[in-house]
Order: sequence, then structure tokens, then C-alpha cells
Amino acid sequence: MAAALLGACASGPDYASDIALVRSRVEVIELGSGDGPRVAIAPAWQGRVLTSAFTEDDVPLGWLNREFIRSGASRRGMNPYGGEERLWLGPEGGRFGLYFAPGATQDLASWQTPAALDTTPWTLLAHDATSATLEHATQLTNAAGFRFELLLQREVRLLDRSALERALGALPEGVEALAYETRNTLRNASQRSWTKETGLPSLWVLSMLPPGPRATVCVPCLDGDEALLGPRVRSDYFGALDESRLRVEPAAIFLRADGAQRSKIGVPQPRALPILGAWDPDRGVLTLAMFNQPEGLLSYVDSRWDVTLDPYAGDVVNAYNDGPPAPGVPPLGPFFELESSSPALPLASGQSYMHLHRTIHLRGDRAALDQLAQRALGVSLHQLESAFR
Repeated sequence: MAAALLGACASGPDYASDIALVRSRVEVIELGSGDGPRVAIAPAWQGRVLTSAFTEDDVPLGWLNREFIRSGASRRGMNPYGGEERLWLGPEGGRFGLYFAPGATQDLASWQTPAALDTTPWTLLAHDATSATLEHATQLTNAAGFRFELLLQREVRLLDRSALERALGALPEGVEALAYETRNTLRNASQRSWTKETGLPSLWVLSMLPPGPRATVCVPCLDGDEALLGPRVRSDYFGALDESRLRVEPAAIFLRADGAQRSKIGVPQPRALPILGAWDPDRGVLTLAMFNQPEGLLSYVDSRWDVTLDPYAGDVVNAYNDGPPAPGVPPLGPFFELESSSPALPLASGQSYMHLHRTIHLRGDRAALDQLAQRALGVSLHQLESAFR
């Protein structure tokens, strides 16, 4: 994340005011009706989920950069609108990075998000009260000079309680739930197959959420011998993290999500599980992110800005905590992110791949939420709250 782009304030006091602000700039479509959950989408901003709420008059659950949206400005590198859930493509940097021109130095001055993922509106194909489908055809050239011709499609679907329980299991009494999924599809629209030698893309879903002084991310991981599975976590994206920021246990990794220090972690495939989550005791919201993770030892792209690294030894799941990128430089947010990626995609001409990512927000009775946290993440709310005491 280019956190030096712009400082911004937190999301507004309620969902309706956030949506009204975005509607002053671009079209907004909403899923949901009546007094139930709402999910807002902006086709002009690549079909990203802007934010959501348990009801229209409730607090927004996603993070929006209200100051930047209000300004009507545009920025080189990336337009930091925010958004609770958006689609990017990986890898960001490295030998086959999609965010750097061939021959460019991989630094902030040269970093540029592709227009298809930042400024170009997507076409809205269909929309009703529970789903919206959008698509966009584009061409992208990676840092090695290989040009991809591709079609991107994205379906956002609001999940009812029965669909949520099929994914998560029965919900205890006393729990409010808001859940939606995005089905993100990439198709090779060229006449040429994509290979490791020319670089492979991946589907990359990122969720921006409001931080909190006691908010904590939990990334479950597979326990086991490091000699067989490798390290549990990659945590040196922006420098080493001490125990006040990162806690690593045999089957779970905890990251502070207070928006006060720029930090990122990732879990590679041998350890990764198809879920991560966050708990904010002050807001009383447990958030889960679930995604499809194919079986087998597949390759995942490495998005770090370093052309000397193995381009196919990347992470399946990531979490990011925003903060000042340098002393005296304001953060982009602050916010934190829950992220999932598809494998690297060696697609033949005309072939497609779909990456599914579910976002689930839960609140209500503490004992019931604790039961769900233990079922989904393998940790209790007490463990989440005490990780950084």
C-alpha cells in the first residue's frame, strides 16, 4: 500500500451518510432492502464493495476515505477511495509485477496501479436486491514486458441466513449477521497460453476495515514441524515486528489492527488455511473472511517489490495494518486489511478461474460470538483480547 499518498479521516457516523457522500461523486447500487443488512457497490470504482451495515441507519462496517472522496481529486499511483472489499490482481511487484513498467525501479515513485483496478469504470451487467454482476475487458503489461489480454468478472451476492449457515454452521441465538460473497473470475482472452516463463497473474481480494485501539487480526495456520512446512508467517514486509505487534502461536497468528504502525504479514501455502478474521471489542464486531483454497502444492505469486525473489513463493493469505510510512508522514487511513489470493494462474487461451471470497460480520451476545470465534478461528475472544496486553 502506498500509505504516503494521502491522510484521511475515518468512516462517517452512519452507513447512510457514507453512501450519500459517494453518490455525490459516482453511482452507487445497493443490495438488501427494508430493515435488513445493506451492501453498497460502486461500478465506477471497479465494482468494489464500498461498505456495509446491519441496517441502513447503523454504523458502517467498511473503511472509506471520506476526505479524498469529498475532494474529488485524483492521485498518481492509486486513488485511495477505500472500500470494504475490492479486487486487485497480483503480483504487485517483483520480476513479473503488474504495477511497474518494464525497466522501472520498483519504488513508490514508479508504482502505478493499473487503470482497470483503479480508475476505469466497470460495466454493470445485472443487478437486483441480492446480487450484482460486473465485468471489464482490459490489457495489462507486466514488468517483464509480457502483455495479458483478459476479461475480469465480479459477482457480489448478499447471503441470507441459510446460505451463511451452510458456510459457517448454525448460528447461535442472539447473533446478528451480515454476510456477502464475491465471485471474482479471470479469463485469458488472448490466443496465447500464460506460462511461468512470461509471468502469471493471480486474483487478489482486499478488505479495508476501520481499526481500533484493541482490534486484533487472527490468521489460523497449520501446526507442524518447520522442517516440513516452513515458517508459520512472513512478517518482514515493512521491517521486523516485536511482540507488541505480532504474536505467533502454533496454530494461530495475531496482528495488532490499531492503524498505528504500518505492518503486514503473510502465510504461505504449506501453512495457510482458507479463513482469517478480526475482533474489535470496542465495536463488538467479529469479522471473518473465508475463501476457496484449492488443494495441492500450487504456486502463489510474490508481490514484494524485489525482482531478485522467487516470483512463485508468495502468500495465500495476508493481513495489513496501516500506519505512517515514515516519521512525520501521515498514513493513508488508518485502516487494516484482510486479504486472500488465488494461486498463480497458468490459463490456456479462453480458460477461466474463479476466486470466491466471503465477508461475514457478526455481533450480539458475547458468549455466542465466543462460540463462533472458537469454531471458525480456533481461538476465543479472550485470546484475541489478551494477545497484546
